[in-house]
Amino acid sequence: DLVSEPVPEDRQQEVALMGEILQRLQRESDVTPDQLALAALRLAQGDSPLLVVPQPPMPVNNRNPQGRGQERRSPGRVQQSMERFRVEVGWQDRIKPGHLVGAIANESGLDGRQIGKITIFDDYSTVDLPEGMPPELMKRLQGVRVMQKELRISRQAMG
Repeated sequence: DLVSEPVPEDRQQEVALMGEILQRLQRESDVTPDQLALAALRLAQGDSPLLVVPQPPMPVNNRNPQGRGQERRSPGRVQQSMERFRVEVGWQDRIKPGHLVGAIANESGLDGRQIGKITIFDDYSTVDLPEGMPPELMKRLQGVRVMQKELRISRQAMG
């Protein structure tokens, strides 16, 4: 880990300079090492919350802002059978339905309208996709990254 591993040779000069800066800050600012460490952690954390408050799952339908969705499709079109998939991104990753639709549609060649119900949980989401997704497409979707995290898509029983 970052604390116990030796500093790589090409970074030793940089780390030594950081140590000097910390010592100087501590002397000139009259703060404790704990206060300096806390300030550094707050800088590294940025605006991201340290603790994620659990959100209830929220089903998302495929409606546009004007309120038009499924009913706008051609009346003679039969809704194809869907299969539920789990992806390993959720609320804590700041995922939005549009991120999933875009990534899956872009990588799979599916039209966004072929992507069904999306439910986002704290640490994963479910997405309904057309039944019979080919294994090679599933393999390609495995490594797709959304919000800097791999989807790691897998089939999930409907229910």
